[in-house]
Amino acid sequence: MQPLLSICIPTYNRSKCLSNLFNNLHDIKKNNDSLLEVCVSNNNSTDQTSFVIDIWRNTLSLKDVKQKQNIGGNQNIVNVALMASGKWILIIGDDDELIPENVNEFLNYLKKVSGDKLVLIGVSNPNNKKNLLGKIQDGVYSSDKFKKIILKTGLFQFGFIGSYVFNRDLVLKFVGVQLIDYKSWPHIYLFLKHLYANGSIAVYSNPIVIQDAVSLGSFFKINDWVLINLSKIDVIFFVEKLLKSNYIFCRVLVLRELYALPVIKHFQRILIFISY
Repeated sequence: MQPLLSICIPTYNRSKCLSNLFNNLHDIKKNNDSLLEVCVSNNNSTDQTSFVIDIWRNTLSLKDVKQKQNIGGNQNIVNVALMASGKWILIIGDDDELIPENVNEFLNYLKKVSGDKLVLIGVSNPNNKKNLLGKIQDGVYSSDKFKKIILKTGLFQFGFIGSYVFNRDLVLKFVGVQLIDYKSWPHIYLFLKHLYANGSIAVYSNPIVIQDAVSLGSFFKINDWVLINLSKIDVIFFVEKLLKSNYIFCRVLVLRELYALPVIKHFQRILIFISY
């Protein structure tokens, strides 16, 4: 029987984080065995990652692969998504966790969602004090309605890959040569391409994922924020050029990303840093 949800984990040199995540998934998988599939792509880790996977392989019925060489983070995300056989695909980091008491209800929700939709789910921080979806309400949104939301919030609010639950058919349809060659922000790529093709969005705001449950601290340097925003803008143009549509929305979104307050603040910090 096809699993309802594939939990896909790209990992590299975070064996302790991965062990914590597997422990978190243990009871969730046990209580929903036939509904859940766990896929892991080991990006040729040099630590104890392979050992941790060996320990948990049978208990979690892992579907796993070890890359022959480090293929890069984004390519590893694409590869683990392609391993999945579930109707729906959730990609999470090895330092994240799922919220067990909320998963059962969400699986019942997924049973009722039509496969032509992309699902956005609630994500909390480790203290459960913030939901990354903010004030976006539950419901189904047309492409036009959700574009208006994006223009108000910006793409930053949708930058975490664990916020997305993709239908497998959409992933297989969208993940082609273009995405494999174009290795920036694969989830934003799928998100925008779904919207540009007039796809609808289903929002389930109750938190399912805890982002950075095993806090590793910030690894970003100040100039990384500029590169991140420029790469997001690059993806916006890339998808628009690929589909040859949504010209006006694309341009407005780019302006919104360039002049958003958080972006301006990061640029100001960089200018101050350079001046010293």
